[in-house]
Amino acid sequence: VGGKLLLRIEDTDQSRKVENATERLLSTFNKLNIQFDEGPECGGENGPYFQSQRLDIYRHYIQI
Repeated sequence: VGGKLLLRIEDTDQSRKVENATERLLSTFNKLNIQFDEGPECGGENGPYFQSQRLDIYRHYIQI
């Protein structure tokens, strides 16, 4: 109660990347009527929602 459902995609291991995996995942969530408060499709204040786009954020906190 009172929480938010966020979707963040783990895509940092490019050697294991599967073509169209994100699109298939999002399609499955849509078919199941699972709606996110934040994520790649709807945005929000806690983005970016792909881990690979957050590397600079992680590096910043590692240096602190």
